[in-house]
Amino acid sequence: MSKWLINWQIDFYKSIIKDDYIIIMSGKIRYDQVNKSNFEADLAKKSQVDALETALGAEESARTTAVSALETSIGNKANKNGDVLEDFSCKNIVVAGNIVHQGDTFESQAEIVQVKDNIMTLNDGEVGEGVTAGTSGIEIDRGTLPKAQFLFTEDTDTFKAGIEGNLKTIATEELVLSKFSKKGSSTFNSTTGRVITHTGGASSEYTVIITPIANPAGNLGEVWVAKGNNTMTVYCSGSNNTTAFDWMVL
Repeated sequence: MSKWLINWQIDFYKSIIKDDYIIIMSGKIRYDQVNKSNFEADLAKKSQVDALETALGAEESARTTAVSALETSIGNKANKNGDVLEDFSCKNIVVAGNIVHQGDTFESQAEIVQVKDNIMTLNDGEVGEGVTAGTSGIEIDRGTLPKAQFLFTEDTDTFKAGIEGNLKTIATEELVLSKFSKKGSSTFNSTTGRVITHTGGASSEYTVIITPIANPAGNLGEVWVAKGNNTMTVYCSGSNNTTAFDWMVL
C-alpha cells in the first residue's frame, strides 16, 4: 500500500520527516494529499527559500552593524554637550534639506564649483549703512604674483578691478556722464593765462582737453595747462590772443 503525505504550506510551518512520514510541528496545512516525490521536490524548494532568507538576514545584519558603527563614530566625535561634531569625514554625502554653516572658514577643494542660483550674495548680514568693511568682491589667487581683484568700493560707490593695490575704476554709464559733465567754454588770455574752476579733484586725478573753437589766425602759438586741485590755468604763447575754446576735465 502506498504511503501518502500531507502537503504543507511553505511560509507558515516547520516540520521534520521520520520514517517517510511528515510530522507537522506548527503552522497550517492544506487538505489535498500528494505522494512522497512531490513532497521531496517541495522540500528542496523550501531549502532554497531558507538559504535566501539566511542570506538576506546576513545582509540586513551587516547593514545594521555598519549603521551602528557610524552612529558610534559620530557619538565619539561629539563634544561634551553631545551636539557638535569636532571632526567628521565621509566619502559621499547627499543632503536633502538646507545647510547652515556657522564657522569662520568654508574651504572647497573641488576643481569644479557649480551654483544653480542666478545671484550670489556677498557681505550677507551687513547691519550698517553700506559695506562696513569698505570693499566687497571677488579675489583671484595668482600664485607668486599679486592677486587680481574685482571689488565694490563703498566710499566712492564704484566698482574697481585690477591688480591688488592698483585697482582701476570701471567706467559705468553714470560715471562716464559725470566725467563728461565737467566741461565749459572760455577764451585764451595769452601767457597771463585763464583760470578755470572745476570739480575734477586733485591735480593727479584728472586729464584736461582744450579745443579752440575759433580761427586764431595763426596767432595761437603753443597751448599748455597748469593743473591744481579743482582748478586749472590755460595758457597760450600767442601775443594778446583771446581765441575762444572749449574745455573738458576727465
